[in-house]
Amino acid sequence: MLHPNSSVERLYLPRKDGGRGLVNIKLMCMKLEINMEKRLRASQDKTMKKIIEVDKKFTPLNLTTETTPENVMGKEQLKEQWKSKALHGRYPKSLENEMVDREMSLEYMRKGYLFAETEGFLTAIQDRVIRTKNYEKHILKLDGVVDRCRKCKVHNETIEHVIGGCSALADNVYLGRHNQVAKIIHIDLEICRDDL
Repeated sequence: MLHPNSSVERLYLPRKDGGRGLVNIKLMCMKLEINMEKRLRASQDKTMKKIIEVDKKFTPLNLTTETTPENVMGKEQLKEQWKSKALHGRYPKSLENEMVDREMSLEYMRKGYLFAETEGFLTAIQDRVIRTKNYEKHILKLDGVVDRCRKCKVHNETIEHVIGGCSALADNVYLGRHNQVAKIIHIDLEICRDDL
């Protein structure tokens, strides 16, 4: 699943780079056309050479003008385009921070064990396109929106604030999340101890 405002570039990047790992059919077709064109141009057949000379948009390959690979956007260009975006680009830039363990941060993407809806929701959060009060005021530019948090009414309601900084959520939601993680770790430690 893809959030309507999520990064499209991210769809076609490999999972190991934080992308969704889908195949870009358009890019694949363009590469196939370029390879076909190269094979036809390399042909020593006289008939094929004549066809190349006269093919002025008669075939989809348009053999009189050579297609250059620069026209095809590669993975590095997709990654750079993703990073250059104001909202979407924050996540890939944060992965480059020396304090961030890139491998562990992207483990869930590489393993691919999440439901498509869950993965789409997580990537929407990382792309910062979830509709918070701050998003409504500064990105959607809705009139009359106060970007204060709905719960604590003190700080701006950003994704970062909701996930880890809201004092009103700290007493129950964050504590519950903490306890769930501690429970999983405890069970894993018990399993490891039993295996010894």
